[in-house]
Amino acid sequence: MANFKIEYLGNLQCKATHSDTGISFITDAANDKNGISPTDLLASSLATCTASMIAFGAEARGIDVKGMQVIATREMNMKEHKISKITLEITFDKPLSEENKKVLMQIAKTCPVKKALNEDLDVFVSFN
Repeated sequence: MANFKIEYLGNLQCKATHSDTGISFITDAANDKNGISPTDLLASSLATCTASMIAFGAEARGIDVKGMQVIATREMNMKEHKISKITLEITFDKPLSEENKKVLMQIAKTCPVKKALNEDLDVFVSFN
């Protein structure tokens, strides 16, 4: 089980340290380029989880997806102060058959991070 220790540093910045690895990073709620915003981390978590699930499913089916890239963007609803939309644009180095695209798109929907998100958050996944 992964645990994080969070230390507030001041100036709307927090230091997050992963207890198992000791890896640390800084978040910056003001998002003034001194750290990654927590909302960006959520989009990144969704993107990496989705990529991992696709890779896991692809390997089980003998589909090579090495070099796959995911561009994650998030949009904020500033009035409600929450993420309103996350878009994942997935690109593969090698062409995929339509059948493999269909299977991998279904697998992409099994990401545990996506399942944990509120249903009113719009998540769009596309393959390029």
